[in-house]
Amino acid sequence: MLARDAATAKVLASNANNYVRTLYSVPPDHGAAVVSIILDDARLRAEWLQEVDEMRDRLDEMSKLLSDKLAERVSN
Repeated sequence: MLARDAATAKVLASNANNYVRTLYSVPPDHGAAVVSIILDDARLRAEWLQEVDEMRDRLDEMSKLLSDKLAERVSN
């Protein structure tokens, strides 16, 4: 954060810290509600599982690509 002076910066930092502490100590519950809706519906669950499979495959591809590129640089 930017402030005109140190005193204002201190107040802003204090307010930001209070906000962050609140977020972490009392997380929102809507994420759990969304998960419940998806997992309780057979069609949505199947779609989600397909997306998870696709992401797993994508991450595997990217990991292999990174490994190959790093190996190329090491061998040069």
